[in-house]
Amino acid sequence: MGKSGNNVRFRGRFDVKVDSRGRIRISSRFLNIFEEGHGKEIYITSLNGDHALIYPLTEWENIEQKLENVKMNPLIQEYISRTSFWGLESEVDARGRVLLPKNLRVAARLEDAIFILGARDHLEVWNNELYNERFLKGEWNIEKQAEISRIIHESRT
Repeated sequence: MGKSGNNVRFRGRFDVKVDSRGRIRISSRFLNIFEEGHGKEIYITSLNGDHALIYPLTEWENIEQKLENVKMNPLIQEYISRTSFWGLESEVDARGRVLLPKNLRVAARLEDAIFILGARDHLEVWNNELYNERFLKGEWNIEKQAEISRIIHESRT
C-alpha cells in the first residue's frame, strides 16, 4: 500500500469468492486505498470480456478527460465502445462488496477460483484458469527482464 508521490497504488493479489448475488468482497488493503484517495464510487468495465477492470471513478474520469483531448480515430472509438459495452458505474457497499455485471461475470467466467489483482491505478478480477493460460504458460526469461530493465532505466530520464 505504498505511495508514489501522492498516488496510492493497488498492488498484490487476493483470492475472492462470488456470492449468490454476483458480488465480490474487496480486501481491506484495497478498500483503504479507495477510501483514502478516491471514495467508494467505481467504474467496472472490460476490453475483451475476459476479465473485469475496476477503476475508482475518479481514475476513470481522468481517463475520459484525456480521451476528450485526443483526436478521435477508429482505435479510440473502439476503446470507448468496448469499455461502454462492458461498463457499469457502481460503488463499493458498506461491507466492501462490489456487484459484478452479469454479462461480464458470464463472459469472464467469474464464478469460482477467481482473484483480484492490483494493477497500479485499478483492480483486475480474473478467473485463475484464464489468467494462467494467458500469462503463466511461458517462463519469465533473461531477455524479458533485460527489456523491462531497459524500459525502467529509460523512464528515469
